[in-house]
Amino acid sequence: MIKKIVSICFICMFCGIYAHAEDIEVPSILTDPENGPYVWVSADTGIERIDEKLVWRDKSGNGNHMTVYGAPKVKDRAVNQRPAMELTQASTEQCFSVDFPETYVGDSTVFIVANMKQYGEYKGLFSTNTPNKKKVLNTFEAYFLNNQIETGSLNANSSDINKDYLFNKSDGDLFGKYHNFIITEWGNYTDGVWKSTNFRSYYGSYDKASDKTSLKRMVNSTNRNNGLSVGMFNTYVGLSLGARWDFSGTTPESEYAEAIMFTRALSESEILEVSEYLSEKYFKPFPPTDGIEFEIDAERNDGESESNVTVSMNQIEGSVFDSDYYVIAQLYEDKARTMPKGMIVKKSTDELTFTFDKSLYSTIMALSAFGAADENNIGLNIAHPIER
Repeated sequence: MIKKIVSICFICMFCGIYAHAEDIEVPSILTDPENGPYVWVSADTGIERIDEKLVWRDKSGNGNHMTVYGAPKVKDRAVNQRPAMELTQASTEQCFSVDFPETYVGDSTVFIVANMKQYGEYKGLFSTNTPNKKKVLNTFEAYFLNNQIETGSLNANSSDINKDYLFNKSDGDLFGKYHNFIITEWGNYTDGVWKSTNFRSYYGSYDKASDKTSLKRMVNSTNRNNGLSVGMFNTYVGLSLGARWDFSGTTPESEYAEAIMFTRALSESEILEVSEYLSEKYFKPFPPTDGIEFEIDAERNDGESESNVTVSMNQIEGSVFDSDYYVIAQLYEDKARTMPKGMIVKKSTDELTFTFDKSLYSTIMALSAFGAADENNIGLNIAHPIER
């Protein structure tokens, strides 16, 4: 059995080795021309030039491409073998932003799959104002004192009328980890006149054990109106990712994989539908189709007659591979590795020390058994092979 397994693995060693992520079925709510998103960006598109401007492409069909400010980079493997836009702390604007053709006042729902890596005051997760329209509306930022993300909103006269705690350290690892942040707000009207805004924030949480997505509703504080109002001042002049209202050194160390904005308040069932799509894409592990999941390191120590090669496996950033796999030492009589001389197979849970005749040479490989019905079906590379 083992020889058959390893023969298949060895043949596959020379197959494609570049990571790529599988396509995820897009729910109809994201492609609905009437009720779909107003802005939808995903790092899958990268940074490109449209109409002579460097932008992050809007996939909503509304042409709301986000202008690139500063020098953000595309990180190829950020989460679940997928890319993200990487922002670094800067003294000038470094963000993505779009000005809306007309100021929008009304209901909204925003999803942001992001990793806020920096725990520092005034570091913006996103804002509804832009570098061109510096009018402070909704801003969501890191708050230093309690290791949390809060919201602040100013009215037309630039007085601070609303503040609210959104996501707190007690809710989990807030910084340095990807989350699906969700914020929805909708107005209360009397005789057609806006009076106040309801506001809710969630995590869209994926649970590996149950393979289910759920909405974890955040408990907002009572500090939101600051004595002057009952809700958010829900006005959008545009949308910015990675900065807050003053755009001066407020970019956090962060990574943005996807952002989706609706100009309506989605129901919880609709929010869950979008969250399930984002979980499937970013948080649910999938087989490593040509994916390189690990880096191999190995140290060879020669004795009088035997060699011991001790292998360590380091999971690379962006990988969520969590299944058992095989580590294999293919042995050869010659240094050119043209004369096979047997092999040693170990499971990932074994002690990864390979002992063999000192006169032999080895190639170390790691191969998956992800989803295999039986062990004959293993064979996809999950690491670049190395020679020892």
